Amino acid sequence: MPQRPAVKMITPNQEFFYISVMHMAMGMNIILLILSIYLFKSTPNNLLKYYIYYLISALLVMIAKYFTLSFHSGTTSLTEGTYLEYLFATILAIPYSFFCFEGFKVRQGTKGLKWAWWTLLILNFAHLLYTAYAWITHIEKHQENVFGIVLLAMVFLASINLIIHASLQKGKSLFQVFIIIGCAFFITFLLIAAILENHLKIGLTRGMAGFYMAIIGEMLFFGIAIALSVKDKYKEGQELRIIGLQYKLEIEQGINYFAVLINEHATIDNMLWDVTKNCISRLGLQDCVIYLMDPNRAILVQKAAWGPKNLGENTIINPIEIPLGQGIVGSVGQSGMLENISDTTKDDRYILDDTMRFSELAIPILSGKKVIGVLDTEHENKNFYTDRHVQVLSTIAALLSDKIENMTIQHAKREKEMEVLKLENDLSEWKLSALRSQMNPHFIFNAMNSIQQFTYSNDVDSANHYITKFSTLMRKVLNSSQKSLITIDEEVEILKLYLDIENLRMENQLIFKIVVDEELETDAIKLPCMVVQPFIENALKHGLSGINGIKTIDIQFELIDEDILLVTIKDNGIGISNSLMQKAKNINPFQHESKSLNIVENRLKSMRKEAEFKPFIMEDIWESGVIVGTKASIFIPI
Repeated sequence: MPQRPAVKMITPNQEFFYISVMHMAMGMNIILLILSIYLFKSTPNNLLKYYIYYLISALLVMIAKYFTLSFHSGTTSLTEGTYLEYLFATILAIPYSFFCFEGFKVRQGTKGLKWAWWTLLILNFAHLLYTAYAWITHIEKHQENVFGIVLLAMVFLASINLIIHASLQKGKSLFQVFIIIGCAFFITFLLIAAILENHLKIGLTRGMAGFYMAIIGEMLFFGIAIALSVKDKYKEGQELRIIGLQYKLEIEQGINYFAVLINEHATIDNMLWDVTKNCISRLGLQDCVIYLMDPNRAILVQKAAWGPKNLGENTIINPIEIPLGQGIVGSVGQSGMLENISDTTKDDRYILDDTMRFSELAIPILSGKKVIGVLDTEHENKNFYTDRHVQVLSTIAALLSDKIENMTIQHAKREKEMEVLKLENDLSEWKLSALRSQMNPHFIFNAMNSIQQFTYSNDVDSANHYITKFSTLMRKVLNSSQKSLITIDEEVEILKLYLDIENLRMENQLIFKIVVDEELETDAIKLPCMVVQPFIENALKHGLSGINGIKTIDIQFELIDEDILLVTIKDNGIGISNSLMQKAKNINPFQHESKSLNIVENRLKSMRKEAEFKPFIMEDIWESGVIVGTKASIFIPI
């Protein structure tokens, strides 16, 4: 490193002054830095952030002075700057520039203000690069050669230019005035220090001492500006909070009004008309249209509309129908996402109706993720619809969705009640028919109880499926009750329908199998109607009802003699013995004494006039000393 010239000696009074100034600057810097960091945690903003960077950079300059005094004794002094100090001083100019950018609001300022700031920033970077280059290449007195003096003068002139443009800005706030004063104070004091040293030979403010005194004033004015800025932001925040509360109150009042309005209607059409009419009067809209989805055709159908075309009647002569994906409304119906079009002339999806309107807001009416309608409104002004409109109308759409869904559920419930009532009427007729037939009343009454319980549940689809099967079964039973004998095919078909219905009632926990011997002429051999069903019913009620899990019934038809048809029914229930024991202990007692098996026995005996003839045998099924089910063997004369 080149040899530096001998250090000029200073008096003790001057040394005391220099040290006092440096300590004052450092102390003030640290206090302001701590306060700024604490303030930044509660109210973060860019102006305060760059002020903190500025204070840190200034602190590094002062630390550099302590460093040079400690490690370069005899080669530097309090009043002279070193390469390191000059480097940190030029670094300080960068956060200073960005602090001015935020403080003077350059982004929103005039073109002249922007050019002034960019000029200062570029020159400050150039000065930083030059200082770093001088440090690396060891240029002696780099601040005093022609290039250094010209560059520093340009930086000063650019600073003055920025101050002038900032001063000419209209509508300045008080904190901006203090930033201007701080910048002007720094430039002015450094110029005065240079004049005192170089022309009047007064050295009290020369070198870095003048810089410290200038930066003390600048830090103070900037600190005052920060405090005023935070105060303004706090005041602005309070005002915004008040406006926000008023805005929220207005929205809540509007939503509450529509909530009451929607809730008081009993029909969907009247509700939709009332909503469209009140959207015009309450929200200042020009027109409002509500479309509902036709799920069968995937088309949005106009249900209510209020606006200039409306004649004051709740009727639409030729309702508009919009296919999904067509126009703005169709696009919303397809995507399920709201659309706020600020300028319809730039959207080729816009469909002209009666007159051109430049704003359109379309909001989907959703049931879960499914679009059931669209609320649409247009206005003649561009950029008309605000966040308030979006929020209120979105809430209205949600309220409509809930109400429509509830009304639909109530309508379906009423329809189901009508179906149940009709079914009960039909069942009453079936009861009368069953009474005429002495073979099947027990089955009819039990089946009616099952179907009534099922139809009162909330599963409409399953109830309809159940009703369909039951109706089919009833028709076949009533037809067969008019005959004395039916074929094996007809009996098997009736049994399958009966077991299907019981399986639905048992939530698909019943597994049944019907096997017919291949040698049987199922379309020719005939047997009495409904002689097998009571045994199956008996198995379901007394055997299988006592077990959990899967229930099985196996039915087999076979010919054991020329005139005897054997029907075997096996189940995996609790068995006859256990069933009787439960009955004796009053566990799961029968509600009434079943006479169906007695009827079957009497009927079959009447067909075979033999004293020793036993129409059926019922016995437990044993495996490894344990009852695993029941077997019923029915001997049917043919």
